[in-house]
Amino acid sequence: MDGVCVMVFHGDPPPKPPPWIDEISEIVFDPTVKAHVTSHRVFVVCPWHEERTPSCVYNVTKNFVYCFGCGRTATRDELIEALTAAERPWDVALVVAATGFAP
Repeated sequence: MDGVCVMVFHGDPPPKPPPWIDEISEIVFDPTVKAHVTSHRVFVVCPWHEERTPSCVYNVTKNFVYCFGCGRTATRDELIEALTAAERPWDVALVVAATGFAP
């Protein structure tokens, strides 16, 4: 078993990823976009303050936005509005794809 990794789950198996993950993976990303997606979160560079790495998180399951850099909280629509004003269409596309509906 040299070089083989085996995962053993105790109890319930891990949950299946939500269906929107496949839709997001089909989007062609600009290499300058620093946003990324996990199973239920979208991380983007905060539109409300200057930063280089994504610290603004949209939690899809809890439906809220929080920036770990500046402490700002917002709704999904407020985030989309701020990202649109900052001219970041790829970040807007990620948030919209994650929620499955446009603002």
